[in-house]
Amino acid sequence: MKLFIINLIIILVLLLLIIGIVLFMSKKLGDFLYQYFGTRKLKDAIEKSEIMDSETHKTVYSMENVYLDQIRKDFPELNINELKSSAEMNIRNVLHAIETKDKNELKNKNDRIYAYVSNKIEDLKDNKFVCDNINFHKTVLSKYEKRNEVATMEFQTSLEYFTKEKNKIGRKKQTRYKTQFIHVIDSKLYGENKIKVLGLNCHNCGAPIKDVDKTHCEYCNSKIIIPQSGVEYVKRIWFLNNLKEY
Repeated sequence: MKLFIINLIIILVLLLLIIGIVLFMSKKLGDFLYQYFGTRKLKDAIEKSEIMDSETHKTVYSMENVYLDQIRKDFPELNINELKSSAEMNIRNVLHAIETKDKNELKNKNDRIYAYVSNKIEDLKDNKFVCDNINFHKTVLSKYEKRNEVATMEFQTSLEYFTKEKNKIGRKKQTRYKTQFIHVIDSKLYGENKIKVLGLNCHNCGAPIKDVDKTHCEYCNSKIIIPQSGVEYVKRIWFLNNLKEY
């Protein structure tokens, strides 16, 4: 009997200790929630956190002060703001293709971007994705590299849009994208297989462009023209090589 009472007392003490710890942690959590969200209720704090997240622009990291002088030296005729605009245009186009679930909407059909959009559409399955009122906050240069065969630039873009999931109220989403542009300097060093990945085709007959140093299609002898830019020689163009959300 005495042993039973001792065990009971130990259990009661442990229960009181656990209750005390829970109450202490609850108070600390309540103080934390009140300090940062103005409420002691976890549900209200989560809702406020979601609202704050939807209004806070995603951070992008510019390295233009590091690379810009070298880029101007390597490509004095290049307008980097045009590449930034191209990055935003392609992001908008990709989001539209995902929204419509139609890969034919893509203006750039290179393998990487086509695969990215295909995977996004597959993930949606029967769910509807809504992307309205796209607003770009900032696009910055984040990386530059030049080798014998190719030069590469990467950009980071911060943006927002309104989206709506099934049976949920529409909300604003903040996100970021990385875009990579390449400039083929020497197609022989860069390689035919890599050029194919760019998805370049003759505007006249549709044949794949295997050599960006050539000025005419090897199948129909038409001048090689990139329709969206109007530039005659492919080797003068910066091509969008990759794009992804992060």
